[in-house]
Amino acid sequence: MAIGTKTGERNRRVEYSPNLWHLNATLAARENCLAEALWYHEASLRADNAYLAQTLLSPDRLHSYARNNSRYIKILRRCGRVHDAISLARYAMSLPQYPQLGRFPIASRNWDIGRTELWKTLRDFELWDALLKESSTLILSPTSVPAERIHWLRMVGIALFQTGRLADGVACLN
Repeated sequence: MAIGTKTGERNRRVEYSPNLWHLNATLAARENCLAEALWYHEASLRADNAYLAQTLLSPDRLHSYARNNSRYIKILRRCGRVHDAISLARYAMSLPQYPQLGRFPIASRNWDIGRTELWKTLRDFELWDALLKESSTLILSPTSVPAERIHWLRMVGIALFQTGRLADGVACLN
């Protein structure tokens, strides 16, 4: 039942406001209250998902969706919830893309943030074997964009050196 229907007022609904949640999350993260920040970010993402379902919008068309996902992944990393951060980054990359935006390099903001956060998570927690495995799949495959290609070679080279495969690391960086 909508708000106000019992009293005979006209049918109103609570307006969509992710700022109500993500501002509290930002403040909690700033004060190092990470569990509270995670709770608020989850609430913000739930509000975003409900709004997307209600309006039938693509996640790329909602400006706050990618930003909230990015902040949520960063706080998950700060809490040490590495596998949750990795799965959310993969999820961000798998979201439907707006057809007029095309594919990488003009891909969606969600895809770009998911890819960036996945690289950072794998690097920061030194998950070199996982990084090498992901770099050979479509998730973190090399692209035709020169800057992305250099980043891919650098990250794979570091992972190869860190796993003791020095000859492969030198070959990758040359």
